[in-house]
Amino acid sequence: AYLIHDCTYRHFAYEHTLAAEFFPERTITTYSFSKWLGLAGLRVGAVIASGEVLERLAAAPPNNLGSNVLSQRAAIAGLKVKARWFPEVLQIQRHNQALIADAAKTINGLATPVFPSNGNFMIIDVSKAGISPEALVEALQRQDIMIRQGSYHSDRFGGRFVKVSTTVPTDWVEAFCHHLPGAVEVAQGLNDVGPQF
Repeated sequence: AYLIHDCTYRHFAYEHTLAAEFFPERTITTYSFSKWLGLAGLRVGAVIASGEVLERLAAAPPNNLGSNVLSQRAAIAGLKVKARWFPEVLQIQRHNQALIADAAKTINGLATPVFPSNGNFMIIDVSKAGISPEALVEALQRQDIMIRQGSYHSDRFGGRFVKVSTTVPTDWVEAFCHHLPGAVEVAQGLNDVGPQF
């Protein structure tokens, strides 16, 4: 048996344990620059495993082209400044999480089931607020605020929540928090929301 450990959000975690420390011979660790460095569209990361496991994986590569030069250079540049740059990003996003959790607490029917989050986002459960996630997304889009409906991420639980990114400027989060109560009211009157991104 092999263990695949996706470490995409490890930089945001309060405590993170690498599975490979306990099962190095058969753990495959995947690492991404998409979240902590904001390179989601560039598709750059790494696979870390024992030499034997990497040899087996290399025998049948899914993509012979690899990552483009722009992605690689961006990742290298990010690694060079990470120690100076990322602590502030982490501090800002954790502050943003607290703002979102505080705002959600003030609205009947909203909840933040995982706070603090070990990712760069917050989940807001809307299932007891009498609104659909899609309706809340639509209401906030009218204020030029973008969040994601849960169905974008989960067929099974998507009808219960919205996802709000926290690695954005604090003034964006403050605008979200300011408009959230009114958006919930608007969402209560939105029954037929069209297709969303």
